[in-house]
Amino acid sequence: MPSSTTAPPPYVVPCAGPDGSGTRYALVGADGQLVRAPELSAVGAFHPDGRGGFVAPAADLEGRCGYLDHRGAWLAEPELPYTEMFEDDGLSRFQAQDGRWGYAGTDGTPVIPATLTEAHVFRHGLAAARTEDGTGYIDATGRFVIRPQHAAAGPFAPNGLAGVRMADGGLCGYIDRTGRTVIEPRFDGARPFGPDGAAPVRVGDLWGLIDEKGNWIVEPSFRMFNPFAAKTASPTSSAAPSAPTSGAS
Repeated sequence: MPSSTTAPPPYVVPCAGPDGSGTRYALVGADGQLVRAPELSAVGAFHPDGRGGFVAPAADLEGRCGYLDHRGAWLAEPELPYTEMFEDDGLSRFQAQDGRWGYAGTDGTPVIPATLTEAHVFRHGLAAARTEDGTGYIDATGRFVIRPQHAAAGPFAPNGLAGVRMADGGLCGYIDRTGRTVIEPRFDGARPFGPDGAAPVRVGDLWGLIDEKGNWIVEPSFRMFNPFAAKTASPTSSAAPSAPTSGAS
């Protein structure tokens, strides 16, 4: 059984650089003692590591990314272009030097090797991921449970549906967790379903709302409709490369 955490993670404290410009980050323990000097350019949220400690993505002063433990020691040396916060499933997306994407575990080492041309956040046990063949969905082991075949794919919603673009320049519809098409592709853009069972979809330049059967709740008549309660993840550092954009909009 994984042990529970026994002490809170350190605080991330911003500090001015030696010349008064730029911001560096230090780690300070709950007892007020310095855990790590201000020699980090970014630090993400600390996440329980399942072994009584914590782990966080971080970047050194050169902007190179890795993973720190709660004692301020590097679990994985800062050698990557990008690392991201840990999600509830204990996985963190990272980008390797060759530009490919994978997922690290809470010990800072890869759980899913960096073999993907795009990788997105896990939602409800599945994550959209791209290979040279297209975009599909992987489980937490990295196995494609829905083969890469779509031009673009968004996250699964609590109702078990995800918006996908069927082909480059093609229309968007919705599939279930087996890959079966539930709402036929007839939209120019499709965003995730919200907790109320409605999803914004675009026809031409106008957005409307559909229900889980694809029926119109609001016919297309708006220039913009944001996703409902869509959870997004922030990168470790604003200076880090942007994560690939998920979705079929």
